[in-house]
Parts: sequence; C-alpha cells; structure tokens
Amino acid sequence: MMRRSLFSIILFSLSFCCLVGSILYGQAVDPELEALLKEEGFDLDLDGDLLTEGDLEELLGKELLDELFEESEWELDLKLRAGLGYGDNVLFGAFEEVDSGYLLGAFDGLYYRTVDDLWSAYVYFFGEHMEYFENVDSGKLYVTQGQVSRLSESQERNYGLSATHLFYDQVFDASLDQVNFDTFGVSAHQVEIEPFVEFYFEDGDQLRVESLWGGSRYEDSYDDSDSLGGLVRYQRPIGERSILSLEYLFEDRQYLEKDARDAEGYAAEGVTRLKVGMGTISLRVNAENGWRFDTKLNHYTQRDEEAGYSDYDRIRFKHTVSRAWGQWDLKLSGRYSWYDYLVRPAEFGGDALLYRRVVEGSVNLSRTLNEDLALFLESQVERNRSNSLDNQFSAGRVMMGVEWSL
Repeated sequence: MMRRSLFSIILFSLSFCCLVGSILYGQAVDPELEALLKEEGFDLDLDGDLLTEGDLEELLGKELLDELFEESEWELDLKLRAGLGYGDNVLFGAFEEVDSGYLLGAFDGLYYRTVDDLWSAYVYFFGEHMEYFENVDSGKLYVTQGQVSRLSESQERNYGLSATHLFYDQVFDASLDQVNFDTFGVSAHQVEIEPFVEFYFEDGDQLRVESLWGGSRYEDSYDDSDSLGGLVRYQRPIGERSILSLEYLFEDRQYLEKDARDAEGYAAEGVTRLKVGMGTISLRVNAENGWRFDTKLNHYTQRDEEAGYSDYDRIRFKHTVSRAWGQWDLKLSGRYSWYDYLVRPAEFGGDALLYRRVVEGSVNLSRTLNEDLALFLESQVERNRSNSLDNQFSAGRVMMGVEWSL
C-alpha cells in the first residue's frame, strides 16, 4: 500500500490540462493562450496531462521511479534535447503559409525529495526554444511546477499544495480567427495555485479533489484575467492491467478589461466572464505483449456571461498506442476534435454558425544508445476544416535530434 500510495503522490503531483500535452492536469488553460501554443506547434495537450504515467516513466526511467519510494535527500533528474526540424506551415496560417527549418533546444527536469515515506516535495521545470531559419521570430515556452504534500499516517489520505507558472513568448499568424493577415507577438504569464486532497481505498480506487486559484497576465493587459475553479477525479483499476479515470473540471474566469462581444464580434456592454466545464473519461490498458493503449474522450463547454460570442462546445477523442522493444521506443497518437460555436457566425453577416473539425496525428520513435544518450525522430500533421475560410489550414512538421540524461 505504501509503494502504491507514494507512486500516486508522485504521479498525481506531476499533473498540470501537456505540455502534450497532456498542460495542466485537470487545470483549464486560458483559451487564448492554448490557441497560441497550438499555433506554434507546442502541443502540450493542455486539456489533459502534462505528464502521464507513461511520460513519467520516459522522463525518469524505471530505476529512478523505484528510488522515489526510498527516503532520500534532494535529488535532481535532468534531460536536455537538441533537434533539427522542418515545418511546411510553421505559423499555422490559413492564408499565408510560411515554411521553414528550425533548431530546437529544450530541457526538462525534476528536483525532488521524500521524507519518512510521508512528506514529499518536488519542483518540475520545462523549457523549449525554437529558432527558425526564415523570417519568423523565435519561440519560447517555460513551465515551472512545485508541490509539497503529506501522506496521512493511515496512508488513506494525501494532502498537498501545488503551484504552477507558465510563460509563453511567441509570434503567430493572425490570419486564423482574425480580420487581418499579419503576424504579431504575444507574451503571457499564467500562474495557478491548487490545494488538494487525495483519498486511497483498499480496493485500489483513488479520489482527488482540488481547488484552483489563478490568473493570466499578458504583455497587453487587455487580456488579463483571474480564475477560480476546482476539479474532481476518480480513478479505478480494472483487473491488473487497466485503469479507468473519470474527471470533471470547472472554472470561472473573469477578465479585468476585455470587453464582451456580440455575435458579430463587436464590443458590447460589460467585460468578458467565462464559465468553463470539462468532463473526461480515460482508459489505459497495458497489454501482456508489451503494447500500451491510452484512450481519452472529453466534452468541453465554454460560456460567456455577457453576449456569448465566446460560447462553444468541443468534443475531443484521442488515442495513443506505444511500445518499447529493447532499445527502441515507438509512440503513435491520433486526435479528432469537434468545435461547435453557439453564437458566432461562420462569415460576417451570415446565418450559419461557425464550426471547426481538427484531425491531428503524430509519430515518435527513439533509440537508446546508452544510459545517458538517445536519438529521436518525431513527426506531426494537423488538418483543420471549417465553414469559415479563416479556420482552414493544414500543417506538418518533422524533427530529429538527440537527448541527454544528466
């Protein structure tokens, strides 16, 4: 029970709503910030896990995971990545497609400690920098998350406090959902604080309840907002190889200056206030032959308290298949998203309401050379279709590089 409970502490504490992406686990990210991250290919899966259990194993390795169950001093696990890539539409533009090669530099690490099998603390940090060969400004993304928690003497409950900071600085193509075809930069910070409690049951079931206090601050204060919310997650093992998880997230996001907008996008009375809710069901299956299957389905709703211009429903399905063969690791992922807007027209003055359909796929292949060095090859494709020309585009990327474990 102790090893399972402590693993739950580490696993849940490394949760963000992605980076793939999945950002922060069970936390709603400002939709403008999420859209901008997607614009530049930083797919952190913001509506899901920053790090899933499989990602955690990839990041730390099985041996280090075992060490987490032992009493320790502060320890550091760090990985560095460098890569060379090419994208045929690096700004994800609907009208002006810019193709470019690019250099990637990234790091992620975990600084952690467990004490007496009851107290645990960690700081997780991630950074990514993209330098393009064409006339596109470089992109930066930094995530820092810290947490401290304590397991009860009975090992039935775990109490903790988590804090997350995300910084984003990037240029994106305004031809998507904008009235002009130019590019401009966006720099933003997002901070979230989440006190939580987890309950562990004898049959292996787990329940997590957390509240959320946070806010987003942009270089242009017009988009600044404050948020209050919470999350409830129930997880249950199915047999020895499968885990079923049910989750509901809710958030009240109040903008400080941003005007409400009517159906055509014109400023209306009052400031924007959004009510966000998302229900998620996910299933992980570890097959006997070594394959792992991860399936996730969620329904996201966003409602504007004022004019409703931002109201939409989204249904997203994602399926990932992965396996390791000796020194090789393979991961295949596909995702399909339905966006239906309740007030916003597809075209100015038109009667049809806007919709979007997004298909995404990725392949990740890596080969370990030794305990400290690995080579990787990654490829992503995305296809957006809509009844609005501003929302139709396709893009693809491919990248290869090397990863060092320090």
